[in-house]
Amino acid sequence: MDSFFWIFYSVRCAMLALITNISVNMFRYKKVNIKFNNIQSSGYSAIGAILLSIILTEVYNKQFTLNFPVNTILRLFIVRLLISIPIITAVILNKESLSSIGITKKNSIKSIILGFVIGLAYFFLTDIKSFKILNILTAQSIKALSHLFLYYMVVGLGEEVLYRGYLQTRLIHWFGEKKGWILASIIFAFMHLGQRMIINKMQISQAMLGCIALLPMSLLLGYTMLKTKNIISCSILHTFINFTSIIIGYIK
Repeated sequence: MDSFFWIFYSVRCAMLALITNISVNMFRYKKVNIKFNNIQSSGYSAIGAILLSIILTEVYNKQFTLNFPVNTILRLFIVRLLISIPIITAVILNKESLSSIGITKKNSIKSIILGFVIGLAYFFLTDIKSFKILNILTAQSIKALSHLFLYYMVVGLGEEVLYRGYLQTRLIHWFGEKKGWILASIIFAFMHLGQRMIINKMQISQAMLGCIALLPMSLLLGYTMLKTKNIISCSILHTFINFTSIIIGYIK
């Protein structure tokens, strides 16, 4: 990653942060009351469950990707569900509500709008080639793009429930809003270290830089959850982030 990349990336992140802040302030979000019987116990459960989920992810990446590739939406859903078993178990055992992992009707419409506004901004700010997608839209390409978007929606929703809905919510109640948000964002960014080394075959120094580059987007995802208290906005934005990285490579 050269200096030009970091300059361009920094400018893009700053623009996205500005767009996000303006978009967030356009709405008034309903308060979502979340109570924990013992937040310290829930916090420890969250850290333990997330660590187990990370271990399950790395075991899958290393041992099962060839035998059970996530090459369909159904297969991807199954793998994501299995990886989420530790947090599902923890939520049930601690008798916690769905709203404590960001699943709530409150602020849903506003969260959908916010997710698409920031997501589209991300897509068109990533590369000038993004605008060329308008020239290749046909009935067939729209169908293919919709299928790809749905595929990455499963990825985005799965990871956001884990790291923003589940982990960040508990860390915020435990350590306070700012510390909980930043800590969850750091954990999410560096969770990708193993993935980059195992799947992308990166050296540890390259993998570390890749995780550092994820931090601004991780903070942005956490910020949308922080404001809306609904998992939808950050899940849609996450979908656009993954979707964009694939589509840009195919646009000439």
